[in-house]
This record gives sequence, structure tokens and C-alpha cells, in this order.
Amino acid sequence: MKYQSSNYLQIYLTIIGLLCVTACVDSRVKVEAEAIKAGFHTRKVATDSFNLFASIKINDETSDKIIFYIGGDGNAWKHKNKLSDDPTPRNPVSLNLALVDSAPNVVYLARPCQYLTESQLKYCDSRYWSSHRYAEEVIDAMNQAITEIKTLSNAKNIELIGYSGGGVVAMLITARRDDVQRVITIAANIDHESWSEWHGVSKLNGSLSPLNYLAKMESVSQLHFWGGKDKIVPYESQSTFVEHNKMNSLFNYKIIPDFTHDCCWQDLSIY
Repeated sequence: MKYQSSNYLQIYLTIIGLLCVTACVDSRVKVEAEAIKAGFHTRKVATDSFNLFASIKINDETSDKIIFYIGGDGNAWKHKNKLSDDPTPRNPVSLNLALVDSAPNVVYLARPCQYLTESQLKYCDSRYWSSHRYAEEVIDAMNQAITEIKTLSNAKNIELIGYSGGGVVAMLITARRDDVQRVITIAANIDHESWSEWHGVSKLNGSLSPLNYLAKMESVSQLHFWGGKDKIVPYESQSTFVEHNKMNSLFNYKIIPDFTHDCCWQDLSIY
């Protein structure tokens, strides 16, 4: 039976929006402090279209792999019909996962327009956390940043781990690179067209869809997780994507029964 998805989505977005009215600036400060404590350093990575916030840990220049955690959509909406003023995530799941990853070379890469000052946000179009959140210029910028950071190490291969909308970004980046060893998504709305239909909201017409690039990812190991109690990106909204890939031996997915959209992915053993 289909969930009362519009109600769940509206309640979720309203709560997140209210929490972030005053907290997003504090989040930037807190994130930098937590990253430093975990042995990361933070910086802005300049690309052709955006300045992207990154937390970087490179401890082994002999390792042939570097892991990138791609941030989610963040605080995109105040409520169902009104965009937020700042898409900086209130609960940065991807960052939290990155900070506890014991691998020597790990990077958290935030999405465009996140972790900016109020004055910087004035120059960031809100469509990049709504209809164009997976637009060509977004994916190109994220891909540029990954390439630049990768050069800081001697890694030959990368692994991409994307949470929520970051999973969409991870898949689209995978489709245009030849050095992705594995891609992992967590609670991701990869088939965002079906996801929009599920919730009865407008489609992301300015965004690219990973479903149009599946053939370019057939040779890459894929692992996708969804929470059994996720009302924001329920597995059922992604079943078409899974069906498209069932014949691919490198494709795997798991539904974690008690997990929701936000909880409890830090308890998950990805490896």
C-alpha cells in the first residue's frame, strides 16, 4: 500500500526548515571543528561554476584509492511549497560517515551553495537546491572538485559514497569517469522522476537522470542501501531503477529494515 507520502514529506521538510532558521551558520562552525578533531582539514574548492566546501583527510600517499563522500540535498525546503534560504544540511549524514571512516584517504564533498556565508549565498541561485540540483553544471563542478582533490594524493582509483541526493550525484559522476572502483548510495532517490511522482511533487526538470546513463556504469561495482522505514525515499519509489539493473552482476542492493531516511546509517557496515 502506498504511503501518505505527501504528508510525510511536508512534515519532514517543515521540521528541517524550522530547525535550520538559526542553526545553519552554527553548523558551518561546528562542522569545521568536528572535521579538524577527526584529523581532516577543510577548504573551499574553486570550480568553473561553484566554490565547494570539502573536508579532506589524506594520510597515506602510497594508497591507490581515495574515498569521496558526497553530501545530500541538505536543507532544501522550509516546507513543501517554500524553498529554504540556506541549503546547508542540519544533519550532515555524509559528513558524519566520512569522519568515522578509518580509511587513510577520505574526503567529504558538500553540494553547491552549502556552507556559505549569508553574503555568499546571495550569489547562489536557489534552483541549485531545487529543480537544478542535479544539473549538468552541478555534476561538472563536483566532478572537477574530485579530480582536483584526487591529485593531492597518488591514488589511481576512487570510491564514491553518496547519501540521499548525493547518491544521484555519485551515480552521474560515475557515468563520466573511468577511475571509479565502486559506487555506494545510501537512501538515494536515484530515479528522481519516479520519486517525484511518488510524492506528488514537481519533477526536477532541470536535472540529469542517472537512468539515462546506466550503460556507462555497467562495469562499475554498485551497492545501494535503502531504509525499510524511510518515508522520504522509500524503496518502492526506486524499484524501477532496481529492475533496470537486475541483470547486471556487479549491481547489488539491500533494504535495512529498521532504518529511516536519517537514522541510523552510521551504524551500517558498508564494507
